[in-house]
Amino acid sequence: MLANTTCHVSDPAPWQARIKTVTEKGLDAIADGVMAGWFTEEFRDREPQTVNRIRTMLTSNSIAGYTASCGALIGLDLREALPRIKAQTLIIAGRYDASSPLQMAATIRAGIPGASLTILEAAHLSNVEAPYGFNEALTGFLTQR
Repeated sequence: MLANTTCHVSDPAPWQARIKTVTEKGLDAIADGVMAGWFTEEFRDREPQTVNRIRTMLTSNSIAGYTASCGALIGLDLREALPRIKAQTLIIAGRYDASSPLQMAATIRAGIPGASLTILEAAHLSNVEAPYGFNEALTGFLTQR
């Protein structure tokens, strides 16, 4: 199961900028923007405690660890590897996910033979924003196996 993910990062500039900002100013400097990308505005307004909990989790990471994870995305291109995946695969995507948009989910589905795609009314953390739909899709997928 692949959730809210990508197989290709075509433009390294946003990740390089994020690394620079976090290195110079810390994780708190990007936290509000990250929350805006991870959750829809409606969810942020409705569930501020949940968003604050996730924000705290983000900002408690080490700068070195966070920037290393950002660096790992620079140059990522796994598109040619997708057809080699032989396992049944479910892809879950958030309709409003700007960091891993629906087009990327469609690319992954097209590249993996027999993969299926579920789209949830959520942003990047669809398991938090749409837990019932996420768990239903995952449980359905696992029980079909």
